[in-house]
Amino acid sequence: MGARNLVLLCLAPLFACAASEQPSGSDPAPEVALATGERGAWRALVVERREASAPGREMDRVGSLAGRWRVSVEVPEGAEGARAIAAGRAQLEARFGGRFLDWEVQLDVAGEAVRSTGLLGFDRELGQYELHWVSELQSSQRIARGHGDPERGGIRLEASVPDPESGALRHHRSVLTLREPDRFDLEQWGLDPTTSEWVLERRTTYRREPAGP
Repeated sequence: MGARNLVLLCLAPLFACAASEQPSGSDPAPEVALATGERGAWRALVVERREASAPGREMDRVGSLAGRWRVSVEVPEGAEGARAIAAGRAQLEARFGGRFLDWEVQLDVAGEAVRSTGLLGFDRELGQYELHWVSELQSSQRIARGHGDPERGGIRLEASVPDPESGALRHHRSVLTLREPDRFDLEQWGLDPTTSEWVLERRTTYRREPAGP
């Protein structure tokens, strides 16, 4: 039984894979009766995969982002100016022993509440960060991948998606930069096909919520 088979088993909807966190209010998963030798082999494989996927320094670099944040969104306007278009709050929380950073955001956009969620992790096998993002404003799922350091130039995550009208690929970049301990930015850039230059489209600023009494 190889590591790939274990991953496939974890993804299958009819099976439960051992995890470090138990959903709140749920009963423990029932154990499957296995032969002694087979049970030992599966247990060893689970331990091996858990150790191989343990978070390293890459996730340590973004670990400080866990917490509650006030969020503001602005778009460029004029010469080095910007205009606010939305505001709200976010909760970032470490998942699965720090392997992922879970992102929950709710914004007020022109009086409409808009929810979105993301999952940031570092794929140790491919050696890259990955950000998965979904929102109430789109039916598609976006995954951006890249490298970097949030305190030294930012983590640059790029994705390419087909244009619905032309079919040509549109290139996007998200840059996560830790400006100071209680503030970070997530900028959205687009590649201009006519000039081949990256153009800033939107900046989302996160400021940490003050500690309660």
